[in-house]
Amino acid sequence: NLGDAQRILARMMEIDPADARTRMVMARLAVEEEDWETAQQILQQVLRQMPEFRPAQLLIGIVHKASGNLGQAEMYFSSVVAALPNNAHARRLLAETRLILNKSAAARQALAPLTANAGADAVSLSMAAEASLGLDETGKAIDLLERSVVADPNNPDLKIQLAIAYLRDGQAEAAQRVLNALPDMTGERNEFQRDLLTTISALARIGPKDALADAYSLRAKWPGRADAHVIVGSVEMAIGDFDSARRSFNGALRVEPDDLRTMRYLAQLDISEENLESAIDRYHVILELQPADTGAMVSLAKLAARTEDHLAARDWLEKARDADAESVDARSLLATLYLAFRKYDDAREVAGEAVDIQPNNAKLHNALGLAYHYLGNYRDAEISLNRAVALDPTKSSYRVDLARTRTAQGNKGAALALFSESMERTLADVPSGVMMASITAESGDLDRASEIARQLRETHTQDSVPYVLEAEILARQGSLSSAIDLLDKAMQLETSDRYAIRSYQLRKEACLL
Repeated sequence: NLGDAQRILARMMEIDPADARTRMVMARLAVEEEDWETAQQILQQVLRQMPEFRPAQLLIGIVHKASGNLGQAEMYFSSVVAALPNNAHARRLLAETRLILNKSAAARQALAPLTANAGADAVSLSMAAEASLGLDETGKAIDLLERSVVADPNNPDLKIQLAIAYLRDGQAEAAQRVLNALPDMTGERNEFQRDLLTTISALARIGPKDALADAYSLRAKWPGRADAHVIVGSVEMAIGDFDSARRSFNGALRVEPDDLRTMRYLAQLDISEENLESAIDRYHVILELQPADTGAMVSLAKLAARTEDHLAARDWLEKARDADAESVDARSLLATLYLAFRKYDDAREVAGEAVDIQPNNAKLHNALGLAYHYLGNYRDAEISLNRAVALDPTKSSYRVDLARTRTAQGNKGAALALFSESMERTLADVPSGVMMASITAESGDLDRASEIARQLRETHTQDSVPYVLEAEILARQGSLSSAIDLLDKAMQLETSDRYAIRSYQLRKEACLL
């Protein structure tokens, strides 16, 4: 109910006009309603308050792109990619915008980190191929599209794109082989292929909402083709009409009962509607038909984690790891799970495998560093965590993990240097500020620690943690009354037995009881 949501958000803005999180939700609602002007105004307010807030930059880029302001969209997407080079979504948006602007070389450059490794995703490979075709480098485009088909072998759109590339390169026989390999292409095959390509072209050119009529026309003409039903369902799903999409996908299954792609679409619909048991059943059917489908295994692991069946999640991820030597997704999730289980040797092994596959992934280096840290191997932990920070310097949690490792080695100065090099970024993140203040206090500089805690409290007025942090530092300095006042304010923000007990202890120490 968007109307009720907007009224609630308006009330929240009256309570706290400077709350960026509320503004971001309001902007997303405006985007949902395709109210680009309102979304842009809200996001500009957020960016005036926080010029380097990457989610706002990304969303305003999306708004500009949807509004046709492609130059502005490119500028914002470029800023996000420069700050977050491992953000694949931002890179794809940047590349897509540049392709529309006929900047083929720049588009391919944006996609290069996503297409360089053997496990590249099909979407990025396909976009890079389009950029190569724009540069008349058909050989490179064919190589990228052949890889994309390997990455997503059940995607007919990729095969049609590959056929077009073969034709552009003069390889008519290769193009025909690809088209002949498309499922259920007997009879009036060429006419259906042509109609299918026309519909896909409309989807790419004008977007799902405007191309829905084309998709309906395709299905009406070819009701016996599963692909026609799937295209309609995918368009309906993209515009949020889930009930119609489900009917369309079920229509595809009536035509082709074992179509795995359609089953995946239906599983995604189940998940979006919180029907997890149905999604689980569908992924099991997929595995019965395709036992080596690691995507289904990873999806089952994620669903098991959502239901807090962590042992089942681990088992599915191990199966995916065994089934696919290049599966970074499975290894990344498995390493995180092993860290949570405190199985640090296992986490180190799995994270190490993932880093070998994808050496420029900051998240993987961080997981490996944490495993080394908890195993007491601080030297190797620092190497991995340093790499994570270098790959993604904006990720505050990586900096905190590295500081913790340096502190464990007794190198408090180097730990503090991580935070002091950018106080603005440190104070914007509560864990970073808390750690900096704590290390400073442990080093004996209580006045400086108290000042950091105060700045953190003033920055995060609705978070109880900075209040408690400053209270503890003041208590160490003997300012018990001020410490008690801060604890009382913390308890107003968050009810906590721990805070109440500490307040009681300080009151007793101050002879106020």
